[in-house]
Amino acid sequence: GGDSQVQRVEHTLLRAAGRIARVSQPGNSRQADQYRLMELGASGSLEEEGQPLKVRGFFEDHALWVSAREALNGISGLEWGENPWEDWDRSWRERQVPVEVTPLLAVCPPWVAAPQNIRHVIRLEAKMAFGTGSHESTRIAALLLEKLDLRDKTLLDVGTGTGILSLYPALLGTKLAVGFDIDPVTGPCLKENLELNPVPNGSKAIFYVGTLDAMKPR
Repeated sequence: GGDSQVQRVEHTLLRAAGRIARVSQPGNSRQADQYRLMELGASGSLEEEGQPLKVRGFFEDHALWVSAREALNGISGLEWGENPWEDWDRSWRERQVPVEVTPLLAVCPPWVAAPQNIRHVIRLEAKMAFGTGSHESTRIAALLLEKLDLRDKTLLDVGTGTGILSLYPALLGTKLAVGFDIDPVTGPCLKENLELNPVPNGSKAIFYVGTLDAMKPR
């Protein structure tokens, strides 16, 4: 047979006007509201800013949702409803856009089309390592690099994060760019980003996790 698709439903219980909500009343604690919803079986909760503030609980289990409604019955402002389950990872991916670091450089997730008329594109996926191109320090450093003649030069990138400021010099013509970081989470990220962004012939980019001591001659 063909692929079968199961649709999950999120059952929402709020405290205020909304769906299944409770609005925090004067004197009530937001944390207490959220804790109460979790005690009743909510798999997650969040605060929705505005007037009045809404504290929303999400129930994946229909039976728990029903019992929570019964337990909270009679509370002023209680509302409830059901929402089709959303694939948050897919939704997040669809909202990603290129980051134009400079007029010459854009940083894009692998699945996003690069902007037209941008000379250099670095592909990487936002993960735990620092650096997606949006931080002002990355923008300033990239602009400074563009003003330099980097051909046949060697560059050291201390605290490389995702490796943008090592990969970009390689695109600009450095003979060698070395980036390192003391944060161990950068290791797998740097390996992936190097695979996504092959450097041009004549250039080389090297990454490692460690300190500057690793570069001392032995």
